[in-house]
Amino acid sequence: MKHLDSIIRLGVVFAFFSLQPFTTFTQEREEVFGTNTGQLKITAIVADTVFRATTKELIVILNYQTAEFTLILDKADIITGNDSLNNLLDQRRGEKISFTGSMNLPYIKQEKHPPKDIEISGYLSTDKDKNEVLGEGRLEYLYNGRYASMLIMSFILDVNKMGINIHLPGLEDQIQVELTKAVLNSQ
Repeated sequence: MKHLDSIIRLGVVFAFFSLQPFTTFTQEREEVFGTNTGQLKITAIVADTVFRATTKELIVILNYQTAEFTLILDKADIITGNDSLNNLLDQRRGEKISFTGSMNLPYIKQEKHPPKDIEISGYLSTDKDKNEVLGEGRLEYLYNGRYASMLIMSFILDVNKMGINIHLPGLEDQIQVELTKAVLNSQ
């Protein structure tokens, strides 16, 4: 039942963000910042060749009071540079991948602060799997008339340990994932 509630909540959040630009909202007195224009870069080795993919759209949600975050993407929003693989991913439209986790901070200051190197931990989830992920990142404070933060993260997915079947012959065990310059705004 708890799992069903989480899926419903995730669906409501995704529907909300896909209908309008995301800035900020208050949820039980917690400041939650975000964007729907984040970008992931995915790098892997396939048959001794470097393989790169990016995302068209990525929802990033960050709770400043708890230093918890959520990343949500649709599999069809992954761009690989390979038409056949892009077509396969496009057939997966509506299938979500989410990464929900926390930083090694008790909270995030809502005032000017120097860039912070952070450790992250959480769970990467699809419709069928949920796997633990550890990584590192950087949180930078920005101010240009509005308060904002820039979140940068990177982590390595070990495909074998996670039991993920990507259906890509020659794929090596590790995939590097980077969240690049997701600017999270408040109004």
